[in-house]
Amino acid sequence: MGRFGKLDAEIMVSEDLSDNAKVIWAALRMFQNPKTGTCFPTQGK
Repeated sequence: MGRFGKLDAEIMVSEDLSDNAKVIWAALRMFQNPKTGTCFPTQGK
């Protein structure tokens, strides 16, 4: 699945989430810290 984990794949194919929710999820993933695996969207880079 590349750099995305199982949870990401499940979210992207989920029928329960709106397109907006998927976009927000993807945006949060962009801020993910690769070392810790946690997101800190308020810290930016």
